Amino acid sequence: MAIFIGTCVVTAINTGNCPISDVDKLKGLLEEKFGKKVVVGTHPW
Repeated sequence: MAIFIGTCVVTAINTGNCPISDVDKLKGLLEEKFGKKVVVGTHPW
């Protein structure tokens, strides 16, 4: 089982004023904390 960071979250981080500024850092933190693989972007759009 994996943790998914949706494409909409990635878009908000990259183009909006989202308080999460670094998706790669978030990915690493989640993998470390939960011991699960994190998939960034769940849709091709």
